[in-house]
Amino acid sequence: MTKKQYLEDLLRASGITGTIYESLKKMSEDEGSYYAGILRGSDKPVRAKSKKIFDNGAVTMNRLKLYDMETVYTVVIAEYDEEHLEEHLEAFFKEISKGFDDGNGNWVGVEAGEVDWVDEKDSILKAKIAVEIPVTFTYGIYKDVPASHMVGTPEIGMEKE
Repeated sequence: MTKKQYLEDLLRASGITGTIYESLKKMSEDEGSYYAGILRGSDKPVRAKSKKIFDNGAVTMNRLKLYDMETVYTVVIAEYDEEHLEEHLEAFFKEISKGFDDGNGNWVGVEAGEVDWVDEKDSILKAKIAVEIPVTFTYGIYKDVPASHMVGTPEIGMEKE
């Protein structure tokens, strides 16, 4: 499961039935007051040096962690009144989990940040009122190498040719 798909599923589970945009430009063009958005903000890679040994059935493998990653998305929920927006926001926080498996056996941590309330006078959006929620995903970038190809310590770049 991708991070975007996770957020879209989360928005749908919290009651969003309207359009979910992936760009600020498309959101700002929407004439209605009921929609959502998933906007990619930033990626922060930090070099990592760890390994995990596992057996894939035929060969012992080393899973090298190349990077610790932090990716931030901004989730936008727009509504026509504060009461409906609060209902969606509460449902969003009831549905968000601590993380999920990415489908490759790797854990992706999920953390929501401080909610920013925006009304129509403070935004380019045409909605009456909206919230912006930063959601941070923490995960790793890995490379699997057969154990027989490793020499020396498990440092990155210590593989045999």
